[in-house]
Amino acid sequence: MDAGSPGEHLIEWTGERCVPWTDDHQVIYEHYHRYAFALRYVAGKRVLDLASGEGYGAALLAEPAAAVVGLEIDPLTVEHASRRYGSDKLSFAVGSIEDVDALPGAAPFDVITCFEAIEHVEHQDLVLRLVRRLLAPGGVFLCSTPDVEVYTHDHGNENPFHVRELDEHGFRELLGSAFPHVAMLRQNVAVGSLIVGDGPGADLHTLQQSSADDWRVREGVPHTYFLAVASDEPVEVPGTSVLADEKLTLVARALAGRAAAAAEADRAAERAQRLEADLAAKSARAEQLAADLTDAARERDAAQELLRQVRRAHTALAGELDRERRKAEHDLARLSWLDETNGRLRQTVHELSTENARLREEVSALGQRLISKYRASIERYAPRGTRRRDVYERALGRPAGVLPGVAPEPGPVAVTTSEQPIVSVVIPVYGHWDYTRRCLESIELSRPRTPFEVIVVDDASVDDSADRVAACPGVRLVRAPRNLGFIGACNLGAEHARGELVMFLNNDTEVRPGWLDELVSVLEDREDVGLVGSKLVYPDGRVQESGGIIWADGTGWNYGRNEPERPWFDTVRDVDYCSGAALLIRRELFDRLGGFDQRYAPAYYEDTDLAFAVRAAGYRTVVQPASVVVHHEGVSNGTDLSSGVKRHQELNRQVFVDKWSGQLAKHLPEASPRNVWLARQRTAAGHGGGFVLVADHQVPRPDEDSGSVRMSRLLRQLTELGERVVFFPMNHALPERYTKPLHLGGVTVIAGEEHQQAFLREAGGALSLALLSRPQVAWQLLEQIRGVAPHCRIAYDTVDLHFLRLERQAELAAEEGRDDEAKSLRQRSRALREMELGLVRSTDITLTVSEVERDLLRELEPEADVAVLSNVHAVDETEAVPDGRSGILFVGSFDHTPNRDAATWLAREVVPLVREVRPDAVAHIVGSNPPPEILALAGDGVLVHGWVPELEPHYREARVVVAPLRYGAGVKGKVGEALACGVPVVATAIAAEGMHLEHGESVLVGATARELADHVLTLLGDDKTWLQLSERGKAAIQSQFGPEVARRTLEGLLG
Repeated sequence: MDAGSPGEHLIEWTGERCVPWTDDHQVIYEHYHRYAFALRYVAGKRVLDLASGEGYGAALLAEPAAAVVGLEIDPLTVEHASRRYGSDKLSFAVGSIEDVDALPGAAPFDVITCFEAIEHVEHQDLVLRLVRRLLAPGGVFLCSTPDVEVYTHDHGNENPFHVRELDEHGFRELLGSAFPHVAMLRQNVAVGSLIVGDGPGADLHTLQQSSADDWRVREGVPHTYFLAVASDEPVEVPGTSVLADEKLTLVARALAGRAAAAAEADRAAERAQRLEADLAAKSARAEQLAADLTDAARERDAAQELLRQVRRAHTALAGELDRERRKAEHDLARLSWLDETNGRLRQTVHELSTENARLREEVSALGQRLISKYRASIERYAPRGTRRRDVYERALGRPAGVLPGVAPEPGPVAVTTSEQPIVSVVIPVYGHWDYTRRCLESIELSRPRTPFEVIVVDDASVDDSADRVAACPGVRLVRAPRNLGFIGACNLGAEHARGELVMFLNNDTEVRPGWLDELVSVLEDREDVGLVGSKLVYPDGRVQESGGIIWADGTGWNYGRNEPERPWFDTVRDVDYCSGAALLIRRELFDRLGGFDQRYAPAYYEDTDLAFAVRAAGYRTVVQPASVVVHHEGVSNGTDLSSGVKRHQELNRQVFVDKWSGQLAKHLPEASPRNVWLARQRTAAGHGGGFVLVADHQVPRPDEDSGSVRMSRLLRQLTELGERVVFFPMNHALPERYTKPLHLGGVTVIAGEEHQQAFLREAGGALSLALLSRPQVAWQLLEQIRGVAPHCRIAYDTVDLHFLRLERQAELAAEEGRDDEAKSLRQRSRALREMELGLVRSTDITLTVSEVERDLLRELEPEADVAVLSNVHAVDETEAVPDGRSGILFVGSFDHTPNRDAATWLAREVVPLVREVRPDAVAHIVGSNPPPEILALAGDGVLVHGWVPELEPHYREARVVVAPLRYGAGVKGKVGEALACGVPVVATAIAAEGMHLEHGESVLVGATARELADHVLTLLGDDKTWLQLSERGKAAIQSQFGPEVARRTLEGLLG
């Protein structure tokens, strides 16, 4: 059986596992030869093929063998092999070659094969233990593996699937640990001539072409792989084994390709002749048009002069505005310093105010004139723990401080509030002064920058809470005429509010720094949000609630309850409701809705109802986990659902369900790991919809590299499309500086292999789209996602074609005489080519950043679905002008080798040519992580800035941006960013590739240092050309890379 019976292919050719229908004939030769070699040992025998893969090899062995079993770890592959090859004497089973207990109960096997599999496992000794368990006495074990010295070190293969590669010594040692007799053979694919006779022995020679007209023959042949025969007894092994392709398929393909190329060249020459004739005709027409345009050009020049005058006036105004901006920044710095100083002063004032209140109580004791009552007065008015009581107790020889079980009775607390508040903080109180005081004290200690007031509503407390609140400076006390319950007290407090926002805060809470400012920022920045809530935590730091979930029957779920802090609890997202213990709402909206619905009196479900009413009014309800509030749960009403106010929690659930049954129809029925992941973040369809998983090598760092800028903007667009977006950083690092913007933008970030696996296991079935960025990341996750989400559309995001970039780098190295480096780069390029093309074949769609790379992949893989998802640039709508600008700017991350080469070429060859004409010209080199050789470029006419926090000031000051890339791939973010800001660009063809930029229209393109220098000099001195390139460059970027372009592509991916 040569290639198996025809039938459905349940698996694909990925470039790693051999399949009979691959067009890579070298792989066919290698793999089929090993099984052909094994035929001499299997006639009439029981055979086990370990890691049997597609099954073609086991089928080949089954023809002479008595019975063959194939063992393969992938169930889908086993299903494919069983359908294609299964018979009475050939079967396949699911199992791992590292499982020493695989195939329990199986009878011993006479021959066991394991070809090109042992390098894929870490615990190779376990494979040998499995072989020894299943091999019959005197049986034969055949095993092959690549020689790491040749396959990896000499050929430059970087196979991501190989876990532990071996050299000859290691391979012999591994097999020798289990078998006393090991015969080692070597394998290599060859093209040449074969002479066969009847005598023993073999002559092996290698033919090499030494020049165009000369060939050399040397003794011996090269090898890439080892093939070993191991047994407890000596086994006859042939000295030479040959597998010949009688049709010379490999050579025929090369010759056919050369013939096709020649024919295409002939056709191209014919087309060129036709184009030349057409060009001559059009040139004559162009000369006529040029004459007609001369008069129009004069009128245009006059209009441009007028325009320049307007622009100069605009520049003057822009300069004035820039000065005012800088003054405002200085004022902001002063205010920040003043705020910091005031913070320290507030702390001191708070401590003094508290101390004064205590001293006033103590001074009242001094009014007692009778010495006989002194001790009683001290013990009454100086609670244990105060300084006076400590002195008194020590004088009597008794221990000072607070005795165990005796809590001091705190005095009033001052809160610094505003008479012109933006926020009114409403705190309903019914007793529990100790908690109320701690709440007020936490507000003072974590005082926000936003002006606020505090309104405490005493709901007819039976203790002296009202009097104690009245004694607190800065706190407004509102006394309820009778006990109104929680809902009534909150509504009463809102009636007295003066701020445009109302913050409802339980008295059994303690706020953390930033608690209010983070909430206010959400409402200020997002006009469509009507209500925002805090993340509640227990005093020990465990999460109590990061947004609430309501199931279809109205029951609630506190998301994150009793969990430790995790990154996925920190995402700003739409939620079913936020707890009334800490929520902020627009006062106008609250009044329009009639406040908390009185039908839920005295308490429970009023906050949930309010959130649903806010949505019904056209606003969103979100949680902002950066606002953290400690909640002493159950202080007010306890936790017993069968008694007291708490019993209304169940009673009010039915009231709530009756009111909102239509909306609850879009909710999931009950809690499960999958449902909790879905319901934690609402969509326009309630709990409906799925997830978009995006994976990259790290959290985007948009201030360091253009790839991160692109990824950040794509993530933002996905969230703006209403998707639940989950991001996997595969290096598992979560730098807060870069993770926080993702949380704020609604992206859920999950790091750590354990947590990522848990998400895929629990919620993978709800994935609708997986966007896997870069080849290593895609290979790492592809099979896992296929396993848990069979209906998910998987997109491979190339970022750029890595193999193409390495090919170009190799070409440059060869041109400059660095032959060893060029050879190594070509080898790496070939390995990456196989990896990337394998992903193109294995995923549902491949995304490139340019049409050039899209067309290349379509040519290499005609059956693949390839689309463009390029960089995203927002064009600056304000008009750029050349006046006031100077200098040359280069931008690029120096983690990227093409940027290091480009900056070096710019500094050493281009800038000196520019300064021959313009000695005042200065090149500014900007980029993250500059190595020492880049820093060393600083000198005459070159300033190396390294990383800068903002690029906009440099774009505003630069006269020209230079992108002198000599190799690379993809679309260059530095070019798009500069043109979007209106700064003309001088670039190489590689730098402008795939951007539809025309030389002389939207960019100036040069190939040599002299051409680049001449273009730079043009833009340094010619305002007319500068303005033309600025405007046309922005127009080109807007049409090709504007946000709507990427948005349309993403909408197509989402279906």
